Amino acid sequence: MHHGVGDPEHGDEQSGADEVGKREVDLAEEAADSDTPAAATDGTSIGGAPADEATRLAAEPKERQRPGRPAAGGKDVRLKTLDELVDYFIAAGKKGIAVNRYKGLGEMNPEQLWETTMDPAKRTVLKVEIEDAVAADEIFSLLMGEAVEPRREFIERNALDVQNLDI
Repeated sequence: MHHGVGDPEHGDEQSGADEVGKREVDLAEEAADSDTPAAATDGTSIGGAPADEATRLAAEPKERQRPGRPAAGGKDVRLKTLDELVDYFIAAGKKGIAVNRYKGLGEMNPEQLWETTMDPAKRTVLKVEIEDAVAADEIFSLLMGEAVEPRREFIERNALDVQNLDI
């Protein structure tokens, strides 16, 4: 009598494969007793493993909206250009979000100042060293000075090189 691989009598690896096969059969029987689509539960293996609950849920029919009709409670929106579509999605994404802008920290109330700036657990402190004080003073005067034209020229000349812009 042969007692090699695949002999369930000796508890080798075949019994694990039998368990997988049994699970596939159980899933197929379960599908016959439920309203779940057969494609997800007919014992089909996915990547060598039997279809699982997540696969069955993903395959369940969903209530679908007819093209051109708004979702329940929604309004019909007609957009003519791609730019209108982008603007629509940006506006929809901003719903319920408030953005505050301050010219200085003194404009914030104490709670906001703590949450955004002072809390050591959230803040980042950077040490800035000026290697060329004259060049730094020139740039500062250019960007913060009263002359608009040189500032505009500087921005236009360097706009494409900006990597971290806080607006």
